[in-house]
Amino acid sequence: MNNFIKYYWITFGLLCAVGGWMGYHKAGSVISLIAGGLCGLILIIAGVRSTRFPRWAAVLAIVVSLVMLSRFIPTYLTKKKPMPAIPVIVLSVVSLGLAVVRYRKSE
Repeated sequence: MNNFIKYYWITFGLLCAVGGWMGYHKAGSVISLIAGGLCGLILIIAGVRSTRFPRWAAVLAIVVSLVMLSRFIPTYLTKKKPMPAIPVIVLSVVSLGLAVVRYRKSE
């Protein structure tokens, strides 16, 4: 389970970074590039450090997952466009659940 969580966060981080780049490339949104890159980097760090510092990694993943949810749920509710909101919401909810499990197991 620990390796799954590690690779999930790394993959989710890469997807966030790529999504930020796509937002910049498609819409010229510099904030998408910065936010996606930063969230992606934090998730990658959480994944890489999750075996040695599981509680800190879980906290980082919880924070990023909540930030992503707070950004994409309102966007989906107002614009009703499923892409990229629905995949990011699903990935964030799964990440949040894994982070809570990881945090509780590291006590």
